Parts: sequence; C-alpha cells; structure tokens
Amino acid sequence: MDFLNKFSGMAHWLPRLSLAATFLYHGLPKFAGGEMMGMPAFAIYLLALMEVGGALLILWGGFGPDWATRVSGLIFSVVMIGAIVIVCTARMAGTPSIWVRICRVKEWNFRY
Repeated sequence: MDFLNKFSGMAHWLPRLSLAATFLYHGLPKFAGGEMMGMPAFAIYLLALMEVGGALLILWGGFGPDWATRVSGLIFSVVMIGAIVIVCTARMAGTPSIWVRICRVKEWNFRY
C-alpha cells in the first residue's frame, strides 16, 4: 500500500480532467446557438457559460485556490439538477427521453 501513497498528490487530476472534458465537450457546441430541447437561446447561452466556466474553474482549482473547485461544484450541481428536472418532467408528461427518439426504439415498454 505504501507504493500507492506516492500517487496521492496526483489522484485528484483524474476526476478533474474527466469532468472538465465532459462539460467542455457538451458546453462549447452550445455557443453555436439555436434552440435545444425547447429552451430559449438566452437559457442555452447561460447553460453553455456555466458548463464551460465550471470546467475551467475545476481545472484552475487543481493548481490554485481551493474556492475554484468549490464554485465549480456548485455550478455543476445547478446544471445537473436542471438536467434531472427536464428529463423527469418529460417523463411525467409521458414523452420519452431524447435517447428513445434518437434510437427510434418503439418496441420497448417504458414505464414512466
């Protein structure tokens, strides 16, 4: 177990890099504009700013101040709670999620 202790100073980079890459990958295309899931353009730009800003803050928090990591966690929490609310309200309304429409899966029995 002692040989793992030498990696303890770098262990935080794996979740930082994976979260930052995920939110940058999904956030940067939103700056191109257009409507998405029925949301107005202002909300999409705000969401893109939150995703990209949170990704940059979580990377900066690895080098610098600890508050950057905490702020990025708060931003990511707001984004993900919004995503959960959008998906759950769509399911409660009886409409399938976006993945069902993309994959054109009609034979599956989805219970909402």
